[in-house]
Amino acid sequence: MGNKTKNKNRKSPNEAALLSGIALHDDHPLFGELHREERYYIEDSRKMGKHTAAYVSYTFVSHRYSRWNYYYTKWQGAIFLNKDFPLSPAQWAYTIAHCELHLAFGHFDGERMPGYEKVSEDGTKERVFSIDAKLWNAACDIYIAKFLDGIKFGQSTSRLPIDAYAGPIGDERSIYAYLMERGGFTGEFPFGTGDLYEMDMRGLERPAVYDAAKNERNEFAVRFAFALAHSVTRVVGEAGGYAPDCGEKRMPSEKAAEWFINHYPLLGGLASGFRVIESFDECRKADISIAAVNVDEARIYVNPATGLNDEELKFVLAHEFLHAGLQHHARCQGRDRYLWNVACDYVINGWLKEMQIGEMPERGELYDESLKGQSAEEIYDRIVSDIRKFSKLNTLRGYGKGDIIGGEGITAGTTSLDDFYKSALQNGLEYHNETGRGYIPAGLVEEIRALAMPPIPWDVELGRWFDLHFAPLA
Repeated sequence: MGNKTKNKNRKSPNEAALLSGIALHDDHPLFGELHREERYYIEDSRKMGKHTAAYVSYTFVSHRYSRWNYYYTKWQGAIFLNKDFPLSPAQWAYTIAHCELHLAFGHFDGERMPGYEKVSEDGTKERVFSIDAKLWNAACDIYIAKFLDGIKFGQSTSRLPIDAYAGPIGDERSIYAYLMERGGFTGEFPFGTGDLYEMDMRGLERPAVYDAAKNERNEFAVRFAFALAHSVTRVVGEAGGYAPDCGEKRMPSEKAAEWFINHYPLLGGLASGFRVIESFDECRKADISIAAVNVDEARIYVNPATGLNDEELKFVLAHEFLHAGLQHHARCQGRDRYLWNVACDYVINGWLKEMQIGEMPERGELYDESLKGQSAEEIYDRIVSDIRKFSKLNTLRGYGKGDIIGGEGITAGTTSLDDFYKSALQNGLEYHNETGRGYIPAGLVEEIRALAMPPIPWDVELGRWFDLHFAPLA
């Protein structure tokens, strides 16, 4: 009797590999944080088929609580895993992440899909989805395969090397359009997790549509932005020799930085990558009046003696995040560093006032309504023509001093914090747009997009950074 029970509970080698793969996935700084919303369902080959490792579904479900006669509805994601499929743990970790990213990247969301607006006779507009579901699935598979290859996560299960796809990779829609131009769907899904001839996305016949009035949204996309920020915080902290201590009392500036991570996707990723140091002694040594950013060490210094309130702290931190994210240190290119810093300050402060982020401190204010719409390069040229007027001004660091510290040794094409600053801001723009949180000036959007030129996808940039700090799974 005992032997029969032991045999019944014994895991097959394939199932044991699956469970190990789940553990590898959940232990990763990014995917471990992301795995909170969707559910895993472990099935066998009789239900899944012999040639399907996994697939993901996204359906609208209703839950009834009989005790209170209350109905709760939501979009629910589920990942189905075949315990009989022969994969290594690293391949299972990759497969689970692939399915998870279909949800996190909004591949089931109608607003992300190619389509058009239909205008009725009464003038009202209706979103009509016009897609080839199989081709859309194939395009999304390619986008995810590129992303996972970029961050070197797990072991790919694709039937073709990702380099076999040579088309655009800006987003899923551009991939979809590229495939359409070249004859549409070929009948195979070489980059998916299901059978070669079957989709790994189930439920595309009913795209997800969210009612803003009911505060509906893609929770997976929001969770991904948070997970990304959290994972970056952990890695940058370990690289810098410190780790967050929940038992320590947090300074006001640290709370302000956390606000960006939790509530402002555009700057959340950047905020997670900086250590905020609120120390009078440190600021005195570095001659910092209010604040400054050290781009070589991913540190922002805030002088507590200035007594900034919460809103002023948000403004100051956002100012310093944008200096780093917009590469102002690297874009100086032989210009006078202080005057270039001043020109960048005028631009950033103008944008922050437009976006209504926090409150500009009375001291260190560089703002001129007449300079609205001008680039830092244009303002610099104007400053140089009248150096007497602009040579000694108050930046956030103080009178006649720039608040950008370091950055002289950064060169193009290196894998460094510089790569992280760019990719974090580009990724932040993507998720800011996706969640629809607040207005972003066109000039700022243009500069963020310009950082991607030459066109290196943000996921590859992020991948290089992850590759520097994480060893590939064995």
